[in-house]
Amino acid sequence: MIQAINTERGRIATSVDRALETEAQAILEDSKENYVPVLTGKLKRSGEVTNVGHNIDGDALVVITYNTPYATLVHERAEPYGGRKYLEQPVRNAASGMSARVGAVVKSQ
Repeated sequence: MIQAINTERGRIATSVDRALETEAQAILEDSKENYVPVLTGKLKRSGEVTNVGHNIDGDALVVITYNTPYATLVHERAEPYGGRKYLEQPVRNAASGMSARVGAVVKSQ
C-alpha cells in the first residue's frame, strides 16, 4: 500500500513539474511576442525557462529569466522603448486559469 502511494505521489509530482514548465514556456513566449522591447534583440533572445526542482517544502520551482545586465532596469523603467513589466504582465495574464490547466494535466496522466 505504501509503495502504491509513493508511486502515485511520484507520478503526480512529475505531472505537476511538466505542467508548470509548459505554463512557464507559454508565459515566456507571450512575453517575447507581445511585451519585451526590441532594440537589438539581445534581451529577447536571452529569455529562458529553468526547472530548478523543488524547495524544502516540496513545491515545484520553475524560473523564467531574461539574462542581460540591463534586463531588470528595462523591466522596471522601459521608457521610451516600451515593454515595461514585460515579464510581470504575461505572468498576470497566465495566472487566471493556471491551477485548472495544471490540474487537467495531472488528471490526464
